[in-house]
Amino acid sequence: GFPNIFLQAARARTPILSLAVDPDGFIAKHQGGIVCGDNYEKLKTGLAILLGQDDLRARAGENLYRYFRAEHDLAKNISQWEELLRKL
Repeated sequence: GFPNIFLQAARARTPILSLAVDPDGFIAKHQGGIVCGDNYEKLKTGLAILLGQDDLRARAGENLYRYFRAEHDLAKNISQWEELLRKL
């Protein structure tokens, strides 16, 4: 499944640093952080990169936020649910 914490990070414009989880390549596809392939050394390096590169961290956070707004916007989803319920 898709971890809820990823959506919370996206909403907060926070890049994701994941040890192993990247559902359907979501993080890589949206350039929203770093996936470490279950490698603790890469996790340590990834954290240093995100903490040390303000521009990369901000860009990854914005990328995730754009995804969140496009796919999980409350107004958009409510209107889709209303349409579905009217059809029923």
